[in-house]
Amino acid sequence: MIDKLIDTLISSADAAFLVKTVLRLLLATLLGTFIGNEREHINRPAGIRTHVLVCIGAALMTITSDFVCMKYEGIMNMDPTRLGAQVISGIGFLGAGTIIKEGFSVKGLTTAASLWAVSCVGLTCGTGFYSAAVLATLLIYFMLQVAKKVILRHTETKYISLVVDSADNVSKAAAKLFSKLSIAVVSSEIVVGCDENDEHIELKYVVAVGKSSELFDFAINKLRMEDGVLGVHVE
Repeated sequence: MIDKLIDTLISSADAAFLVKTVLRLLLATLLGTFIGNEREHINRPAGIRTHVLVCIGAALMTITSDFVCMKYEGIMNMDPTRLGAQVISGIGFLGAGTIIKEGFSVKGLTTAASLWAVSCVGLTCGTGFYSAAVLATLLIYFMLQVAKKVILRHTETKYISLVVDSADNVSKAAAKLFSKLSIAVVSSEIVVGCDENDEHIELKYVVAVGKSSELFDFAINKLRMEDGVLGVHVE
């Protein structure tokens, strides 16, 4: 609708295309900022600048595809979706850079997914499908911000400290147990005794569990009976 209005108001095709280009890039910048601000606010590796650059770049590739098709119309057949397809697959390397593995936990998957989704928003902006781009942005923000609060409302964070004589076997058993009981490991850390005479190792876990403590209590009791576990402390 907006593109048709621009075509009606501006008689020159080149001038109309330029106005559309500016509008699409500005919208991509605005929507990328909206999503990136949510990530920046919680100190994620990819914040406002990264999301905006991804969204602008994706939009620019779509606009370029449209321009190339117009330029060579009637001379050769062009597929305007080819460049966009490369953006969607190529954004993976950037998303991979935001993923960090710490012990048994993986951080950054949501940020990587938001980067991929923002690239798609940029592609949509580039095609001039403004309503879909705005709606998708609002849905992405809802999932990142609002849905997260709803999920956290039904879970709580627990801190587990295991004193062990060997980290390898106990850590594997703990990971298997947490996975079996659907206890999400937020982070994990291995601390070796600071004293030269202290050979004990401490495994620290931060886990997210449901408000019902039955499964969590069961997991703690299982860990206490695990071979090599010398002590268990829960906060």
